[in-house]
Amino acid sequence: MKKYWLTLAFLIIASAANAEPIQDSALAKTLEERFPDSTILAHSAECKSNANGPIQIGIVLQQKAKLHAIIAVYSANAWVVSDMPKTVEYDRGAMWDFLNDFDSAEARKQLEVRCINPKINAEINTRANGAFIKHRGEQNSAKHLCFPASDVYSSWVCYWTKLNGTKPELSFVQFNAD
Repeated sequence: MKKYWLTLAFLIIASAANAEPIQDSALAKTLEERFPDSTILAHSAECKSNANGPIQIGIVLQQKAKLHAIIAVYSANAWVVSDMPKTVEYDRGAMWDFLNDFDSAEARKQLEVRCINPKINAEINTRANGAFIKHRGEQNSAKHLCFPASDVYSSWVCYWTKLNGTKPELSFVQFNAD
């Protein structure tokens, strides 16, 4: 019981000022074990890829100088945590590290993770230079966890988890620049 409270206290203390702490103690424990001495910079609300899909949360955390894009999926009474690759390639472009623009404390204040549907979202959509990857999550009701890929432009990298799945897949990319 003592470790549980220490774990929850760790994540509340370790969360950045602009990020609400993760309230789920099991997820807090999983993150602490996998990413010791890390700070949560931003996270989404609980999100389901579809009405019957698993609960998932997108998280940006900092461990030493390294930023991680994390997706936690709740399945079989436990959290499955995936550290998403930050290199993204698709037919319209590529990016070596989509969190690279957030290397300064000022830029990190702009970090956010969104749970959205690119078919109906005003900022993240195909009309704004976005594209679905391999037809993942193109259903009208599908929601994606989207991480920012620029601190200046409306550029996003999104992931979607299949029904009954635990491994998020790259599903939608929107890169914009001058």
